[in-house]
Amino acid sequence: MKRILVLLLAAMLSISVCAVSQAETAQYYTTQEFLDYLDQKDVYYTLEGIDNAGYEVVKVSNKGDAFTYDIKYFFDNGFENTGLRIWNVIEYSDADFAKVLRVCNSLNSQYRYAKFVADESDNTVTCSMDLMYRANNIAEIHWEATLRIVDIIDSGYEALSIYNK
Repeated sequence: MKRILVLLLAAMLSISVCAVSQAETAQYYTTQEFLDYLDQKDVYYTLEGIDNAGYEVVKVSNKGDAFTYDIKYFFDNGFENTGLRIWNVIEYSDADFAKVLRVCNSLNSQYRYAKFVADESDNTVTCSMDLMYRANNIAEIHWEATLRIVDIIDSGYEALSIYNK
């Protein structure tokens, strides 16, 4: 009986710790405007809070044409910049680095708004997009960027997937 009570208490404590670590509302108005827009569109997201660098972080998971990935949004505390990042688009072998780099370069010349990077430190490809804006249409700008990066990542994955481990 004691074991069951201890396990139940441990489970409740771990759930409460998770709940406390999640912010209920965004601290930056730019983040909150985007979250309100996502709520209107019934898009599930996770507000991760403010990281060590001062960015307020939001995660949206997406199932693309060929794989599932997370888009992370890093809202700047200056309220005029957001970085979108998709890590681990693929994981490649050392022997394929030059080929993957060529594909990334080709994708970078093909798409104006996104950047593909072959990261030699962990042999993965990252896709990123940086937004600059002022106080008008923040939610729509982020939504349009989301739609754009989803299209780009689906096309990019198709070209990169042959090198995926």
